[in-house]
Amino acid sequence: MSRFLLRRSLLLVALLAVALLVTAASTGTAASTGGDTVSFEEEIWPILEASCTECHDNRSAFSNLRLDNAEGIMTGGDLGKVVVPGEPDNSPLVLRVALPEDDLDFMPIEGEPLTDEQIDLMRKWIEQGADFGGWTGSG
Repeated sequence: MSRFLLRRSLLLVALLAVALLVTAASTGTAASTGGDTVSFEEEIWPILEASCTECHDNRSAFSNLRLDNAEGIMTGGDLGKVVVPGEPDNSPLVLRVALPEDDLDFMPIEGEPLTDEQIDLMRKWIEQGADFGGWTGSG
């Protein structure tokens, strides 16, 4: 194969790769979703239970926000909805735990901050539609 044809072939392959990446990003199939469905009950609920329900359950419900049941999570509280299915960047549940710790809106107020992995998992769950499966939580 001549040098010209080799370069042309390599250029074509590179252009196809870029086109595939652009298409994947624009259709939402980029690697950030990872393909695996996040289980609310097995992966998200343990995070909320450990870090959020001390202040947002049936006993305290600060800002009238309950994070101990599916209805409360989807309804939100005094400040509005905390989960916008499919839109983690518009979901305060993710936004507040991702703030710098010195921000007045940072959550949780007490206890350890969520890890980057936990935040990414919550983001992915919301991105996938915020499905609770069969979980309804405590009444």
